[in-house]
Amino acid sequence: MKQVEKQVLKKLMRRKIIGGKHTDIKNIYNIVPRHERKSASRVIKKLIVEKIILKKQTPYGTHISLNPKKIKEIIRRIEN
Repeated sequence: MKQVEKQVLKKLMRRKIIGGKHTDIKNIYNIVPRHERKSASRVIKKLIVEKIILKKQTPYGTHISLNPKKIKEIIRRIEN
């Protein structure tokens, strides 16, 4: 599960999906292998509760982005 968390956070950091820039949550599920999508869903929900990832409801679906106030913690999680 740690590996899936790192993949998700790395992808969002690499694409600079931070703060006002957001992406559809379905795009994140496409970066993990099919057999790990259920754990990816759990990881994303956990990160939303921890406020590492911000969730935004739009008329065309749920979008997510990284919390700009937690960038140092995100970098620490990626490196460990």
